Amino acid sequence: ARLIGVLALAALAHAWLPVRPPSVPLVVNDPYFSIWSNYDNLTDGWPTFWSNAMNMALQGLVRVDGHAYRIMGGASTGSEAIPPMQQVGLPVVMPTSTIYTFTDGKVRITLTFLSPMRAEDITTMVPLTYLIWDVVAVDGNLHDVQIYFDFDGELCVNSVEEEIIWGRPLPANGSTAAMAIGSAAQRIMPTSGNSNKISWGQAWVAYDTLGASSAFAQAAIVRTMFAANGTVPVTDDLSFPRAVDNGWIVAAVAYSLGRVGASPVTRFVSLAYNDVYSVMLDGALLKPYWRRPGTGIPDEESGVRATAWLVELASALFSQRRADFQAYDAQFMANLTSVGGEPYALVCALAYRQTLGMNKLAVTAPANGSLPVGFSRESGSGDDILTTDVIIDSAPFFLLYSSDWLYAQLRPIMDFDVGKYSVKWPNKYASHDMGSYPIANPVVNQETMPIEETGNMLMMLAAVSMKDGNVNFVGQYWSLVRTWCEYLVDNGLYPATQLSSDDFDGPTANRSNLAVKAIIGIGACMQLEMLAGNSSGAAHYSTIAAAYAQEWIVLAREGDHFKLAYGQPGTWEMLYNLWWDELLGLNLFSEAEVKLPCKTFYNQHTLRFGLPLDNRHTWTIQPWMTWIYSLRVYSDVEFAAVFAEYVFAWISETPDRWPMTDWYDTASGKRVGFEARSMWGGIYSRALGPDRAWRQ
Repeated sequence: ARLIGVLALAALAHAWLPVRPPSVPLVVNDPYFSIWSNYDNLTDGWPTFWSNAMNMALQGLVRVDGHAYRIMGGASTGSEAIPPMQQVGLPVVMPTSTIYTFTDGKVRITLTFLSPMRAEDITTMVPLTYLIWDVVAVDGNLHDVQIYFDFDGELCVNSVEEEIIWGRPLPANGSTAAMAIGSAAQRIMPTSGNSNKISWGQAWVAYDTLGASSAFAQAAIVRTMFAANGTVPVTDDLSFPRAVDNGWIVAAVAYSLGRVGASPVTRFVSLAYNDVYSVMLDGALLKPYWRRPGTGIPDEESGVRATAWLVELASALFSQRRADFQAYDAQFMANLTSVGGEPYALVCALAYRQTLGMNKLAVTAPANGSLPVGFSRESGSGDDILTTDVIIDSAPFFLLYSSDWLYAQLRPIMDFDVGKYSVKWPNKYASHDMGSYPIANPVVNQETMPIEETGNMLMMLAAVSMKDGNVNFVGQYWSLVRTWCEYLVDNGLYPATQLSSDDFDGPTANRSNLAVKAIIGIGACMQLEMLAGNSSGAAHYSTIAAAYAQEWIVLAREGDHFKLAYGQPGTWEMLYNLWWDELLGLNLFSEAEVKLPCKTFYNQHTLRFGLPLDNRHTWTIQPWMTWIYSLRVYSDVEFAAVFAEYVFAWISETPDRWPMTDWYDTASGKRVGFEARSMWGGIYSRALGPDRAWRQ
């Protein structure tokens, strides 16, 4: 059991500052099982996929003394005449849960979405979210209450024209029942990229049979029937296959709560997804990590038995898990509040599931060691899989919580670049990506960012190795690592014309921030050699990095600031890579000569929602802006103030309703592009500050 400290106990009962997320995470477990609400009120419209390209229709209804209300989803296909119940305030978003409250003056209904994923423990990365109803009378009387939930085939297809089938995968006589909807075609990974949705496997809802009724039926029929009398059809509509939009078949579950008084009544369902195979790596289909061998989970190729085991366990452990994750959320909020203030903790909570939810953890075949391999999805910006400059932006989250997660993401990239796959990477610098989600079949002809990605890999390898105090992982790839080090030595101080992570601005020569990354990358090599006990190698790279840093100051400085690129007077940019200099304990760029002047200059060029990326535009990128504010030159008090004034304010005031974009305009707050990306995990940088015990 988790030990809850005094701060955590206080956090359980805390009335948090109201925050209006651009989009609210509902069911966010992985890049395909990702359902959001883009509204202040859960009844203002249908939940949607992270790309906003397609609804992910979830409908929630309730009857109180014969009066029907909506508490989730839009008003259509049978619910047009059902009024919304009043929502009390904005939803509360904690790291693993989202909580809505509703009332009609007679009862109060709390609807909680709980995704039981602990970032510290990769074995908890399962595609399952609880939907929990807590109902209590608030007027001193008893009230007759029924609750209802349904979902349709939009959860398991890429377009509503695709045909679906459905059924009941668990025995009828058990205490837990389940309903599942899946595509009729069941083509595994027929497409990749283009913000595609999953079109194989099945979406499941599992529920306790006591007091429950359920049916597969057309949405208009079953919703109208429940609103009228609190029941659902007694027989299933089995006329399949049919297109999703042909009658809008739903899996519907209803509970009769009886007479509800001052004692709360709780019911729940588990919404889960069986994706059969999660990703493809070098031509091989990989299962999700939670179905790895050696766990005792009953499994077969279809994944049906394993998913049945998953939902039955979820039902059996519901009360324990709910208590555990309430404590987890409370401790998280207490910890992050102590780091950067309440606004910082609230935004970190909003970023938690977005970060985990745009990564998928799979397992290699037993012949390849049954190892965890992690796959990021570059959502909204090309849809690449395992993009190195996306992984590094989320790396602070994984460095804080789990080395296992970061190793899992780095392993396929290292294996590709070292030549273990069918296609051999021919270059002395690091690759950019592994393909297009969910297919990681890497190619040589890809977008390249030689210094960007090489520096990124070395910095991440050094950070995770320092966190763990060893080079056991790096030791498998020493030749590759040293090749990368020498590439930066030869090419890093004067970067040739090339792209960096902000590739939307095109290639630049002699980019100042790119040279900073190269120099820190060389310093990262020093740290790796030191950990390996190679003092001469460490001294070699230390000398080079220190000399390059001093030369860089001369090349990049222009009066009170540093230029975007050598030889471009009158320009400037956000030197966000400096944060890694402090994280890795290098201090190659001194506070007096570099970081304090940057702070002063940046404070003079900050707009309504923070610091622009450079002088060419008013847009910015998260987490890079937060990396600047995480430098030591910003005290804890200053960090809390600027984060609240710029980042927290943007969260509530941006006019665009998408899962958080990391590319937005600092003057207007408008989204420029991208959405739902895991890069928001980078704002955990302040919790990784050099004065904090992050390595432990």
